[in-house]
Amino acid sequence: PTLTRELTLTLNFSEDVEAIFSPIISLNDALNAPDLTWTTGGESPWVGQSAVTNDGEDAAMSTFAEPVTQGAVSWLETVIEGPVKLTFSGRTFPEYTPSAGEVSVDGAKVFSMSNTTGWQSYFVFLAPGSHTVRWSNHQGTTPSRLLIDQVAIAASHDSDNDGLSDEWEQR
Repeated sequence: PTLTRELTLTLNFSEDVEAIFSPIISLNDALNAPDLTWTTGGESPWVGQSAVTNDGEDAAMSTFAEPVTQGAVSWLETVIEGPVKLTFSGRTFPEYTPSAGEVSVDGAKVFSMSNTTGWQSYFVFLAPGSHTVRWSNHQGTTPSRLLIDQVAIAASHDSDNDGLSDEWEQR
């Protein structure tokens, strides 16, 4: 499939402008998760990019509209069938930005991702059944972005059928 993005540039003064165009990177490629279906929404979409990554290739990044609206939210989500262990890397950009990044499962917040220093690793066990996992970036007073990379899903076993994975119970 062909991916396109529109670019509008308006200048109200005479200046030299340098434009750098990079290839469009799909969210599936950016997140290293080609078998998942990704949806993005809110104030501004998430995009695949190769400028700030954890794996040296690409990552997904939240965007924001100008002017930045305090409290504006952009989100990225997918549906995952459990039982599985979901792992991913994430960070705010720039570092120490008072972004209110969060991860929720079925509408319940499970992680806060604010003011991270570099890339952090995260994981969550998902019980049997279908689960909506959402990464959200809530804009503060300073423009910020949330970045996600290296999403992976591994089978998780629950031998006693109590809804908790064996790996979690052995911790």
